[in-house]
Amino acid sequence: MSTAPSIGDVQMPPSCGRGRPSSDWLDSLEAFGRQLMAVQKQIGFRMSARGWAYALENAGVITKSNLDEAKKRVNQARDKGFIPLDFTAQDDAREFAHTPTPTTPTDDFIKQGLEDILSGDGLHRSFWETQDVFIQVLVEKVDLREVFAPVCQEYSIPIATSKGWSSKNQRGEILRRAAEWRLGKGIAPDDASKKPILLYCGDFDPAGRQISAKLRKNLTDLEDANIRVGDEYYTGVTPDALEMEIHRFGLNKPFIDDNDLTWVDNLETGSDNDTSLADPSHSDHNKDYVQNWLDEIGVRKVEANALVTDPEAGRALLRDTVARYLTDDAEQRYEETQDESKKELLSKLSQLGIESELEAAVQELEDGGDR
Repeated sequence: MSTAPSIGDVQMPPSCGRGRPSSDWLDSLEAFGRQLMAVQKQIGFRMSARGWAYALENAGVITKSNLDEAKKRVNQARDKGFIPLDFTAQDDAREFAHTPTPTTPTDDFIKQGLEDILSGDGLHRSFWETQDVFIQVLVEKVDLREVFAPVCQEYSIPIATSKGWSSKNQRGEILRRAAEWRLGKGIAPDDASKKPILLYCGDFDPAGRQISAKLRKNLTDLEDANIRVGDEYYTGVTPDALEMEIHRFGLNKPFIDDNDLTWVDNLETGSDNDTSLADPSHSDHNKDYVQNWLDEIGVRKVEANALVTDPEAGRALLRDTVARYLTDDAEQRYEETQDESKKELLSKLSQLGIESELEAAVQELEDGGDR
């Protein structure tokens, strides 16, 4: 009887060396790729090349001194065609996923709702209408987006990767969506006012902590920008004006210690890992945020990618954080609103003459769905 593949059984190819790769090395790289794809089917989400390196380190296949080599092997397997190019999660995706969609009962909304129901996705439109807050999540690395995706999908929480410092367009989107829910424009029902919450999770290193500390300022820097909210343009759309709460919920030291995440014993910042904040010659070495880190933490860090080694702990962290902002009767409120949405949707479907799908839609609605 065959057993499910384990990441601990993956064989890491040796260094290729200089010159043309040997046939033996290519064979080992191809086998490596096959093993990774087999494991991928078991874990259920994509990781970046760096995330795979952390997973291999956590399984004892490599040590943390080999993280860069493992990342290189994953990318070499992609380059040689031994695994698909899109096998890894993309680091440059800044678009938000799991965004709530309009609740206006237009024909397009109804048709999309039916498609959602029949595909098993459920209705994702009403949960935040039942709450006093509206939550968005920003993460520094694509691996965190993939780890948190099930929770964000369940609650219709928009989530995006900042890839370090977020872009101006991304910050504008955060403010626009927060304003829509705060001012009752667009998505939110008339007169609805939801306190916007922005949750952030990033690297536990000097830059990662600096990014989260500067989030409010970076959003406030757009106060003179024209931001479209509903059908109008507004200036002065700032976190303070919206009474937005910004909360870094990870990575933080207690969570790292409790879950035994991997510490990397350097503070290298260059793309080639050749520049360290601990080096007095580094341009940022004497800045307060670096010196405070060296005094408090030392010459070490934990990259956010390390969270792929325990995705369930990561999801529990986000779920617990979200729960802090929900009402005690959140589930009851949601179910009551869902019942109303079911009746409205079925009524509109009848008006549209979509009779053949009604029976399946009713059954799916009775079985329930995500928020």
